[in-house]
Amino acid sequence: MDYIELAGIKRGEETDLVEILARREQVIRAFMAAVESCERFGTSLPVNLLAKGNSMLQKPDNVRAFMTFLRACARLKGAAILCRKKGIVRAGKQTTQSLYKLLT
Repeated sequence: MDYIELAGIKRGEETDLVEILARREQVIRAFMAAVESCERFGTSLPVNLLAKGNSMLQKPDNVRAFMTFLRACARLKGAAILCRKKGIVRAGKQTTQSLYKLLT
């Protein structure tokens, strides 16, 4: 399963963290389905991916755990996820916008 694609992170195109987090539930469901499938058929996920995925499941509201899982997915594909931050005004308040892009 391509969790990075499910999260909406694309190569050469920046995606806002808000958009990625909106798809978090899809990624979590896909990971849980993969774990269940592995148990049913006697196969296994890569150790690092399983560890980061379990951490993501234990802390479902933790953005850092979710992004760490996606970075582990990228490493398995021989890629990396670049984060670029910039200051913006959102809803009348100064905040930081995080933009993510897949590097291959």
